[in-house]
Parts: sequence; C-alpha cells; structure tokens
Amino acid sequence: MTLFRVTIPRDDAWKVVEALGKHGKAHFINMNGQEQTHKLPYSSQIANCEETERRLDNLLAMSKTMKIPINTPINAKAFNDKVNDIVAEMQTAENLVCGKIEAETLNADKWVTDQNKNINDIQNGLNVLRDCLKVY
Repeated sequence: MTLFRVTIPRDDAWKVVEALGKHGKAHFINMNGQEQTHKLPYSSQIANCEETERRLDNLLAMSKTMKIPINTPINAKAFNDKVNDIVAEMQTAENLVCGKIEAETLNADKWVTDQNKNINDIQNGLNVLRDCLKVY
C-alpha cells in the first residue's frame, strides 16, 4: 500500500472522490485530526448528510410499520444503475443530487410525520367515540 497526500480544489472534489470511490482502491485518512470537528470545511455538509440519513431511516421505519414493501438493489451494479437513472430523472448534475435528495427527504419526512400524526389523532378520536358509545 502506498500513501499519497492529495490536495483537491473544492470545485473538483466531488468528481475526484467519486472517481476514486468507483475504483474501490482508495482509503481516505482525515489529515485534519487535530482540528475541532465544527471547524472543518465540510462539517456542515456532513451534518446535512447525517440528518438526511436520519430522515431516510425514519421513512424506512414508517414504511415497515405501514407494511409498504421496499425493494433493495440486487447488487452494487444495480444500485449504480438506479442512481444513474435517478440523476437522469432529476435532470441535475451529479454533484447537485445530494442537495435534491436532501430537499426531497425533508418534504417526504414532513409529509409522513404529518400523516402519522393525523392517523394517531383519528385513532384517538375513534377510541373516544367507542368509549362514549359504551357510556350511552
């Protein structure tokens, strides 16, 4: 194994990291280990990714609760093909897809949370009506 230090301009970072990742031959080491996490240049993007991941986990859990089937890709190639299809469908450059996914998960999570609250309110109202029926 050989260790290289690569400095990548911000404008090209997405393309370079994606190309290295597709080959599966790169291992990234944080060279800013002594820096506080919130001072790193990409800390806000990492926080956005973590929040988007949390929303996706919430959507998956809600899908499971509501018994909505989720089909996972068969293999890595099928996953990459699906990502490419989504990029083409969104009509967006690859480096802007994360922002679009973040926005869509925000909207979907809000909608699912609102619907879940509505279902709980309806269920509680139904329980009150059942109790009233017993009393009457």
